[in-house]
Amino acid sequence: MDAEAEAARIADYVYRQGITSVGIIGTLDTWEMTISNAFEKKFVSLGGTITSKEIVQANEADMKLPVTKVINEKPQAIFLGTYYQFVKSTKIIHDLGYKGKLYSIEVDDYLTTQTSQWIADLQFIAPDYYVGDFVDAFKNKFGRAPGMPAGQTYDATKILFSLLNKTESKNELLEYMKSFSGHDGVSGHLQIESDGRTSLPTALFELKRGQVSRVMLLK
Repeated sequence: MDAEAEAARIADYVYRQGITSVGIIGTLDTWEMTISNAFEKKFVSLGGTITSKEIVQANEADMKLPVTKVINEKPQAIFLGTYYQFVKSTKIIHDLGYKGKLYSIEVDDYLTTQTSQWIADLQFIAPDYYVGDFVDAFKNKFGRAPGMPAGQTYDATKILFSLLNKTESKNELLEYMKSFSGHDGVSGHLQIESDGRTSLPTALFELKRGQVSRVMLLK
């Protein structure tokens, strides 16, 4: 899923909830910077205000100061555009008694487990649930439910093999890839835009005390 498009979708949702001020926590990582900047750009374009944006090193040991700076500006919500600092940041947010809304992007099983003792209510955007019997087939084979990247990896592999069935020539493969525009797979309809960005169905999920539930489709 294109990072900028995904961040813009969650920014649009946050603004439509009546939230007009947000603080952002992110890291100096290419993907995470894209997420934080795209969220800020979309949110501001809608009329919202970013009260503060703390971008730290991905391996920053002490997150108390940047998190405190964000909270001190009294935003209605905090957007966590970070995977690296998600656990530390949410723990400090909890310990400091922040009462506003929490939003994020793509929370996986690891983050869910690690934060189950202190995240009471957080909403995040991620690729939507898999379609068809993929989940059951995955469980039967591996004994556990598939994580978020599993279906996308399955779809990508299937696409590659479909192209390899046409040719093994490198140049011909590249030409096929240039003209490839979409695929209906277990992750839903995959669309390749004219500028090369990837679009997938996304949904809003809610995280409460280690339990994740799907709230709605988020376009």
